Amino acid sequence: MGIPAGGSIPRIFLSEEDKRFAEEWLRHRSTYEEVQEGVVALHPGGGSRNKLWPIENFLDLATRITADLGLKTILLIGPAEREYLGGWLERMRSMNSMWAEHLPLIHVASLLERCRCYMGNDSGITHLAAAVGIPTIALFGPTDPEIWGPRGERVAILRKNPGCSPCSEEELDRCNQRRCLELIEVEEVMERARRLMCGRGE
Repeated sequence: MGIPAGGSIPRIFLSEEDKRFAEEWLRHRSTYEEVQEGVVALHPGGGSRNKLWPIENFLDLATRITADLGLKTILLIGPAEREYLGGWLERMRSMNSMWAEHLPLIHVASLLERCRCYMGNDSGITHLAAAVGIPTIALFGPTDPEIWGPRGERVAILRKNPGCSPCSEEELDRCNQRRCLELIEVEEVMERARRLMCGRGE
């Protein structure tokens, strides 16, 4: 349309009441030491199944975060994830993770603000994480992060291009491989998380 895009980075500022919610929520689900060390938020869902990193990778990622970094994870789950991740979510429930289900967005934001890092798909929750200012790793596949990606100084976008990404809705409907997402490896996500949490940026 010829309208220049704004250059400002979206930010969300929380009230003291919202911050107290996060403090109480964490206090009832983790030890003082775990909260002090920090937790990592994972969002394995999104608005479209076509944009989801393989759920088994999130399982591996949650295990690695605890084993390698010594940090507890929070799984952010909404109705959509319940519908199409089903049995995988039950497997994740058996892990040493906290679950945040069906919370108002402002409460999700307050929990995110308390996290050391966030990792998730191309989704609204990923934009929310970037807007509260925490280290955010966005996993992109068929969509163009130049257009749809979150913005911020502490945002890293991981994306592979097998030669067909980004693609149109029509092309996406015909695609049954999602190579653009499958090529993103768990170790790559872990390494980027280490760098972001150490303040080394992208």
